[in-house]
Amino acid sequence: LEGAKGAWHREPTLCYRHRRSSTIRFGAVSQAIHTLKVLDKFFADPRVPKAIRAEESRTRCYSTMWAAWHLFRTGNADSAVEYLEQSAALRRQEPSRTVFDWIYHFAKWSAADGDDPSAVRTMLPRFQAALQQDDAAWRPTAAWCNWWLDVWRRYTSGDFAEAARQLGQAETVDIDELIARARFFLLFSHEPVPCEVVERFWRDLELQGFVGDSDSHHRLRLKLAMMGRAFATGDFGQAMRALPLATALRHGVKSWPACREFAQTSIRYFAGLSVA
Repeated sequence: LEGAKGAWHREPTLCYRHRRSSTIRFGAVSQAIHTLKVLDKFFADPRVPKAIRAEESRTRCYSTMWAAWHLFRTGNADSAVEYLEQSAALRRQEPSRTVFDWIYHFAKWSAADGDDPSAVRTMLPRFQAALQQDDAAWRPTAAWCNWWLDVWRRYTSGDFAEAARQLGQAETVDIDELIARARFFLLFSHEPVPCEVVERFWRDLELQGFVGDSDSHHRLRLKLAMMGRAFATGDFGQAMRALPLATALRHGVKSWPACREFAQTSIRYFAGLSVA
């Protein structure tokens, strides 16, 4: 844009050493402000190609979310609310999905930075403030976030023993609520969830007495969620591995509500509506 040619370099050339006393950890508020000013200047330039300009919303959404996390990790959590509000305004989706995006990325980035991902739960009041939800509306979302941090995140990271322990210690909810939570995180997972994770989760539900022989239709609900997510993202190999037709045939009448739920969820998913 400034008279020079450029090309993407598609591999890292520098590993920056992060220290607790490094400059990146000081002046975080100013860094966040200037990050967005750079984006403002860049996208205000009429010479920016249409193909790149089409990515403006997604770029701003990601950048404001990262700025909020950077403020959190540097001890400026209250200042993060403004950037979370901007991130939320750029998303055309249900608040529950927005919060899941936030908590997923905050936990992922914190873990990569050597911090405890569970510490992200201290941001939940700021997430609530950014979405301007009252306590009654926020309470179920907060419960799902805590369950993801304590239970589901550990299943998907392969820490099965601790996941099972946390599953048993989590607040008491009925099986429909547990399956609803797992389905949601399967549908909107940022990374494919292996079939083995769902099987291990189901086995732990059995071992801890959450489900019995008459509840296997709930297992079908989980596999249908996996299959739907895989088809939606073009991961057809994963979809075929999750294909539960044989399971559906074995459960007769009890399988029909799960299949109807799958059809309704698919329609709402592609329409951008809530599926929780």
